[in-house]
Amino acid sequence: LQSLLGSSFRGVIVSDFYAVYDGIGQDQQKCWVHLLRDSHLTVQASPNDRERQRLHSELTKLYGKITRFRSKPHWRQWQAKRLEHRIDRQLQDLAQADWHDAQCRRLAKRVRKYHHELLACLRYQTVLPENNTAERGLRPVVVQRKITNGNRSSKGAHTYEVNMTVMETLRRQGGELLTQLRDTLWQRAWAQKFGVTSLG
Repeated sequence: LQSLLGSSFRGVIVSDFYAVYDGIGQDQQKCWVHLLRDSHLTVQASPNDRERQRLHSELTKLYGKITRFRSKPHWRQWQAKRLEHRIDRQLQDLAQADWHDAQCRRLAKRVRKYHHELLACLRYQTVLPENNTAERGLRPVVVQRKITNGNRSSKGAHTYEVNMTVMETLRRQGGELLTQLRDTLWQRAWAQKFGVTSLG
């Protein structure tokens, strides 16, 4: 993971709870959707269990507070900090509660370990509280890999990575791929014709 990110990476890592991220030493945001999905699955497995229902309900309420605050048109950092402090205390209270159910204890242990990393989305306006957006962005690549069994060479894999990165970036920026390719090729042809080495 460190070699993939590089030594100069200073961003916030948004991820699920996979343990490989624990030792990376970066500010992180853990995915609320993964946490709520797991708590919901415990309720589905035992619908009449009051403890599981309570834990899932409390976590869902806290996530609702976060998403409602983040949807406000005018973000106030002091308000975010106050909300972060309040939700952090509530998360710790949930984590330290006397849960009898083993699945509740498992989820409480996760909350206890990562409570601070569940709230980076309140410290940074641009950090999402989930990594589903990233997973949806990767899905076409994963499907393509499943169909084709991957690339046949390292060079081909690298070319594919670059192409998909450019296309996904354009899509997210609202750009038109064919228009952008046409403009890029035109600029390159113009630069070669007139001996310009940089287009600025």
